[in-house]
Amino acid sequence: MADDSDAGDTDLQRGHGSSFSHDELVAPYDERRSFGRVVRDPVHDYVVMHLELNELIDHPFVQRLRRISQTAMSSTVYPSMNGKRFEHSLGAMHLASRAWFYAWNNSRSGTRADFTTSVKKDLDKIGDKLDLASLAIASTSDSDEFFHGIDLAISAAALLHDLGHPPYSHTLEDFYVQHLDLITAEFTSEHANIVRNRIRTAVASGIAMHEAVGEILAGRIERKVVRAIPWSIVDLILRDHTTHTWSGCLHNVVAGEVDVDRLDYLLRDAKNSGTEFGAIDKERLLQSLKIAYDREKAGFRIAYQERAVSALESFLVNRHQYYRWVVFHYHTIAANRMLNLAANILATARPQSLRQLNYFVDDVDLSNTTEDALYGQNALLSLADDATLLCWLKDGILHWNEESDSRRRFHALISAVIHRTPNWAPSWKSELEYRSTAADIHADLFQLIVRFDSELTAYVRRNGTSALSRIARKVVTDLQKAAKEVDVADLPTRLLDEVCRQCLSGRENQQTKFEREVDLAAWMTRNSRSPSSLFSKAGLTGFWVIAYNEILPAKTDDPSAVRVVVDDSLFTFHELAGNSVARLSNVENSRVKLHCFFVSSDGKELRTGSNSNYPNLIREEFSRIFVDALEMELWRRVNS
Repeated sequence: MADDSDAGDTDLQRGHGSSFSHDELVAPYDERRSFGRVVRDPVHDYVVMHLELNELIDHPFVQRLRRISQTAMSSTVYPSMNGKRFEHSLGAMHLASRAWFYAWNNSRSGTRADFTTSVKKDLDKIGDKLDLASLAIASTSDSDEFFHGIDLAISAAALLHDLGHPPYSHTLEDFYVQHLDLITAEFTSEHANIVRNRIRTAVASGIAMHEAVGEILAGRIERKVVRAIPWSIVDLILRDHTTHTWSGCLHNVVAGEVDVDRLDYLLRDAKNSGTEFGAIDKERLLQSLKIAYDREKAGFRIAYQERAVSALESFLVNRHQYYRWVVFHYHTIAANRMLNLAANILATARPQSLRQLNYFVDDVDLSNTTEDALYGQNALLSLADDATLLCWLKDGILHWNEESDSRRRFHALISAVIHRTPNWAPSWKSELEYRSTAADIHADLFQLIVRFDSELTAYVRRNGTSALSRIARKVVTDLQKAAKEVDVADLPTRLLDEVCRQCLSGRENQQTKFEREVDLAAWMTRNSRSPSSLFSKAGLTGFWVIAYNEILPAKTDDPSAVRVVVDDSLFTFHELAGNSVARLSNVENSRVKLHCFFVSSDGKELRTGSNSNYPNLIREEFSRIFVDALEMELWRRVNS
């Protein structure tokens, strides 16, 4: 991949605005004309890593991603899905560089000039705080130098986009948010408190925990590591979640609705799982990218040209199918949830041991610490990974000796997660079984809505209208709307989904969704232990596990929705895609969103034996108690 032309060599030797010449960068390598390290990749064939990014790629924070699972417990269903965040980050970096190449070269010269002016204007505002590489970009009149500087910045941003993932990635994000203070308890300085507050504020505003932590870790990386990269530009790209600024435009390349992050993991996970959901026209998507001027917002948009509409449709369809059959496979959902529950139980029993799971907080004052000392601290923080969590859980098995219900639950969950013991069973496996169960409890759900409405009306009559009654009325209205959709063939499923959504996904409740699911499962467990329960009569002891998952197949009128540019006019993707987006929504409406499992706490194998009646018994017990549990949770949510 070396450029053998003399003109190319001369251009490279300028250093592209950094404080390093090309000769200095390639000195450690045998090929004098190399412009990047090249590694083989099963998805992209070859991934090119810019030489300026060498030290960043080798940094402990990035290398830690070699030890963080990409897909958590999906390997319980797809044994070859053992990928790590590191190779995904390299793939996203590679695609981001290619996306920038096409987006820039497909754009009109006037748009490029305005984009360049906007970048330089924002860099000028930073003033003396600019790093040298960014300063060079701000002052250059060389379009090639500007292009290469942005290329380095967007590549670095893509490389770092998953920096903040906890062990087992998304599976334990709620766990880390819930136990943030205990995990970081040994650090009490003002700097540690600032970090904790930044994470809480970000999560409260809807930003994922790993994104907030990623920004914090990126800010800790020593300057000597990124001295060849326009770091101020990288920082702006990572932090800008808007849609119409130049930095928000580039952020959308890395983290939009159809972005290099999703493109890489769909291709990579499809290959690793052996499924067909990676049938995506990657080249058409990349080659159709363009920077467009958004007249409505007086800013910039990353958009796709009209020729990419069919590729966008394929991308969204495959993404939804991937979630439907891989991410939300009932066994994957169960394994991920049981890992989370086991961690929570052990955290409650042994809170002091949580400190070893910290990977983002210490008492270091970044402004008064040498870079060598900071590197040492960063290396220590980067030690917390998947293996750390597993060792922590295994230590709990070995040294938690006192007998209790919590310990029995913990052992049952760990046995299911680590040994894949069939000591649990789902209430349903397939959509057909889910629809059948929903039909069984449909009449009771309908009566629940009528009863809820009646009790609310009586409450308002006695106490007048209040904030509580307004929230409750909104809940009732949504439920009644779902109940009246009599023309829908899968009405029982839709109604069950809507009641679960109101109970478990409402933003008014201050609990996390995970905590609400735990509360609902705990109520069911208490009910199933009563003498009248089917489980008590069958001599079955254990506990329920609940997980509710919904996704948006495609954004339509959302500000961050995909834009398609036609003759310099911007359209939302659904305006050109016809019914394809609507069809995806219909598929999502029929997908199983509620997953419910029962775990035996005394070692019974619930999924083995041709004569075992446990799955039918579990489904019957679910139908007997679940509506009452939902009613309790509805009132809990309203009162919260």
